[in-house]
Amino acid sequence: MKTKALRKLTIRFKSEQALKDFNKIMNLHCPKNTKELYLPEGNIKLKKSSKKIIKKEPEWKREFVDLFEYAEFENKIYASFDIFISADPADEKYIDELAEKTGNKISPLTKSFYYPKKEKGPNRSLRVSSTRGNPEFPIYVVSKTRADNCVTANYFRDMGVPYYIVVEEHQYNDYAEYHDEKHLLILDQKFLDEYDTFDNLGNTKSKGPGAARNFAWWHSTQNGYKWHWVFDDNVYGIYILEGNDRIKTIDGGFLASCEDFVKRYDNIAIAGLNYYMFVVPTKHLPPYVKNTRIYSMLLIRNDITAKDGKPFRWRGRYNEDTDLSLRVLKDGWSTVQFNAVNGDKLCTQKMKGGNTEEFYSKEGTYDKSKMIEDMHPDVAKVHWRFGRWHHYVDYLPFADNPLSKGSKHKYKKYTYNKHIFRISTEDHLNRTDTKENTYCNYLDRCSEVGETDIVLPDILPHKTPSKEKIQQGKQEKLEREEREKRAKEQAIQNISNYNKNYKGFTANENDKTYKIAVFGISSFDDYDKFKFELDEIKNEINNPITHIVNITEGNIGIFTINYAAKNSINVQDFKPDYRRNGKYAKIVEYEKISEIIDFCIIFSDGITSEFDQLIEMITDKKIQYKIIQPKISSLEEW
Repeated sequence: MKTKALRKLTIRFKSEQALKDFNKIMNLHCPKNTKELYLPEGNIKLKKSSKKIIKKEPEWKREFVDLFEYAEFENKIYASFDIFISADPADEKYIDELAEKTGNKISPLTKSFYYPKKEKGPNRSLRVSSTRGNPEFPIYVVSKTRADNCVTANYFRDMGVPYYIVVEEHQYNDYAEYHDEKHLLILDQKFLDEYDTFDNLGNTKSKGPGAARNFAWWHSTQNGYKWHWVFDDNVYGIYILEGNDRIKTIDGGFLASCEDFVKRYDNIAIAGLNYYMFVVPTKHLPPYVKNTRIYSMLLIRNDITAKDGKPFRWRGRYNEDTDLSLRVLKDGWSTVQFNAVNGDKLCTQKMKGGNTEEFYSKEGTYDKSKMIEDMHPDVAKVHWRFGRWHHYVDYLPFADNPLSKGSKHKYKKYTYNKHIFRISTEDHLNRTDTKENTYCNYLDRCSEVGETDIVLPDILPHKTPSKEKIQQGKQEKLEREEREKRAKEQAIQNISNYNKNYKGFTANENDKTYKIAVFGISSFDDYDKFKFELDEIKNEINNPITHIVNITEGNIGIFTINYAAKNSINVQDFKPDYRRNGKYAKIVEYEKISEIIDFCIIFSDGITSEFDQLIEMITDKKIQYKIIQPKISSLEEW
């Protein structure tokens, strides 16, 4: 007798009353320790009891004091368990009944839900301010070919936080079109000429952002500062971790709090903000982590020196953040990465300009990964994982580098007065929640915070770019636009070339089962085309398709599940683990899927590098595949 396929749904309850109400409407008796519920039978499996582990008080509770109040994560889930329900199309009525009674929309892609239904994004319109005032130390935004989209500078401008943008001379006029010239600093050519790229390629390609970062280091030292901030140019916002929420800041007070913390210690060389995407408020996180890498949003002590007495400076064409972090840690300094204050930074390769144009879009990731291994072979290794080359760094040898207060056991205490409020829905959707207008637009009005009068110091006069440099910048812009046009044309040609080699599905007559994987861009919305392609493959196979392997989100994910249900085909779902594998999560699942499938259909635009890696992977394993191109009427529409 064939066992029915079961679909798993996770249900969560925020209170004891919610669980009681669920039991009442479903006519069940599920206790708090329910592990699994089988519908429509109503069978229950209970969780095993576990012993509570008594943990020691963490170090941060002694250290992260006299700053803004750090609200810890609170587990607001009273109970949760898995519901198993028949996936047979004939039993859809049971899923419909569950959806109707709980008030949730349960689609083929639904994995979990709350009872009662959870309000979507109730706190996305929250904002937070502080009376601490703006940072004491200068902020430098290193930018290249993003004059019209230097989002970090735009954010600081809207908050009223002082900042500088470091640009190359030939791009000065481009940036002056979008930014006040008082914020622009021209990178001295000397820093580019003398920069240590840690290779023998010289000026044959871009030297990366290290030279501009060294210029910022020198600039802040020349003007008498003990520390300086240096930011990438693709940071959309600064957030604080407030219990179960990440709340966007509207002033510089929380950056100032990071400064207040590091000034208490003698041996912190570098501090910085963790990435927003890694500070997920679903578990207990400390307000900071010691002795790890600091990327993209760094607060650097200006007088740090190596054991040989030489001052630390940036070096390397690639991965200069990792290199600097490792060098200071090896010499006994400490680093601090803040979770309590974090930054929302777009992935580098997702945004045009910067290193995306200079490196990654042309040469991939091997060179940058290999360089950090060459710099630090004792702790860094290059691995082929997740369908690409990347580096792995072991920071465990530095875990015991202490935080030392030394003579700084006494420190100045400041008033923070953290205020959390809600802006209007209209302002939130239109992204107009700037410092200039926030105070008159929030709904739950709190005590108003006064403006801080900060004047940018008039330091180091700006140079006027030469006519040759201006012309060079214009020429580079034209060449960049031409490269983008050719890339789009090539993408369309790539699809055509792939499918010229497709000779139809060759069935293995010795096998009695066939597993087909379906991948594609989430924006694809032509179900008729989708059905036609799968029907074509199904007709070419003597034995029936037994499984469709699915990982895709969006429309293709829905099409896959619906097609499988209508044709009585099992769906084998692979869920990317973004918490463990980050941006490589899908690549990890691709490797697993490629081990079990017989055929692959890909709905691709020809540009997404993710599918290039997938194609390479399944080609190596001699798996047959076909690529389908969405309808595109013109390059402009593309």
